[in-house]
Amino acid sequence: MSEDIIKTEEIGDYRIKIRRDEYPPCPCKDWDMLGVHLFDYSDMNRLSEASNYEELFYSNDYSLADAVCELACKYVPQKKFIEYINKYLSDSLRFRYDRSDHMWYLEHYFGYGNEERQWHEMQSFTPDEVQDGIRSWLSEALDEKDFIYLLSNCQTEIAVHEWSSRGYCQGDYVEDFSYCTKERFIKRNGGTTKNWQKRAVSAMESEIECIGKWMWGDVIGFVLEKKVRFTKVYEDSERADEDDYDWEEVDSCWGYYCDEDELIKKVIEEHQLQPSVAA
Repeated sequence: MSEDIIKTEEIGDYRIKIRRDEYPPCPCKDWDMLGVHLFDYSDMNRLSEASNYEELFYSNDYSLADAVCELACKYVPQKKFIEYINKYLSDSLRFRYDRSDHMWYLEHYFGYGNEERQWHEMQSFTPDEVQDGIRSWLSEALDEKDFIYLLSNCQTEIAVHEWSSRGYCQGDYVEDFSYCTKERFIKRNGGTTKNWQKRAVSAMESEIECIGKWMWGDVIGFVLEKKVRFTKVYEDSERADEDDYDWEEVDSCWGYYCDEDELIKKVIEEHQLQPSVAA
């Protein structure tokens, strides 16, 4: 069996071949998807060209960490940044107000070499600067997991979903983050926005399943063949004629994001194939 043939099934005088689709369309680029899907590969510190990076950046010369940082600075309230730092990172970071000099300080708790650990100033801000917004400055003290937590738990402006996907070979691994704004949800779905974030995440999960199939070569198609019978007649009169057959292609289609058994069932139903069907 050819390497690109996944499964073959004969039904009466028909044969269905399930093959891998060698040139499937990229879901993120060729479909009008609800979610904005961002992903990079484990061996590259940059967003994949196949992701929706253009929704945030002019090029894909940015990492997934850069992308979630950008989203957090845009959608997570500054107050939540400060609460997160002082509550969950208090062993190493703090943001405090000094009443004596009327300044805000972002400080890091560490020690140089054998020096006893103590609080060191990272940034200082005037009250006016804090009022104008300092999320981009605060973000410099955080990392990817911090931004994902903030986006998942500290904002209500966008629906978000963190995910990852593995292929079939060692090193086939991608980390991913998807989101959908309320405006995008309304534009593509219309109607009520009740529970829109849960509904958006559910839709993005279905899209992500298709993206995973596209990533790892699991998009498939079928070739339907019909048995064409003929008789071999030999010039040698002593050799008896032989009944034989060839397979003739009658239909094919590609771009299915399902498993082979489901596709075989679809072909059988669409062509009304039965075991008794004969040429």
